[in-house]
Amino acid sequence: MIYLQNLHKQFGPKIILKNVNFHLRPGERVGLVGENGTGKTTLFRIIMKT
Repeated sequence: MIYLQNLHKQFGPKIILKNVNFHLRPGERVGLVGENGTGKTTLFRIIMKT
């Protein structure tokens, strides 16, 4: 299970993620789509703690 509440990430003055909230239960799948530089990889790195 993955549970995120009010996640915030910024690099210097640039806010990458602001107030991100979600709950992913075992067996559920999710896909992230978006333009380059919108924080997709950053979100996964935070979840994986890398």
